[in-house]
Amino acid sequence: MRPRYRTPHSLQFLLIAVVLLIVGTVLLLLAVGSFFLAVIRFGLGGAQDFGLLGNSVFTVILVGAIGTALTSAGGWLLRFLFVYLLVKDVSREEAVEERTPTVPTGPTPTGPMKRCLRCGRMNPLEAAYCMTCGEPL
Repeated sequence: MRPRYRTPHSLQFLLIAVVLLIVGTVLLLLAVGSFFLAVIRFGLGGAQDFGLLGNSVFTVILVGAIGTALTSAGGWLLRFLFVYLLVKDVSREEAVEERTPTVPTGPTPTGPMKRCLRCGRMNPLEAAYCMTCGEPL
């Protein structure tokens, strides 16, 4: 009995990768938007809101790092999925090629041979016609 290998379910991997990409992208957009909003507030509010700008920058860095990590994880998961599907298809084709029987060429005569003048194939002396092109020998 052949061992059964567990393969990843491609639909589940695709769904997880897409969710990670979407959540990561939303977090990145949220970080950039909140940073611009903090800069605008700081510009309008004056120097007394400097602590708010510092907190906003820290939040932007934190949310941006989390968003980047999630987006990267989703991207790598998608790459893994595509490579897996590609290798799976290639290995399936190779398995089909391995199972297809080869056409036997038949025994090759070992006695004296004569060459066809048209195609160059070696034919047994008893042959009246070339075994490849049918030219009279």
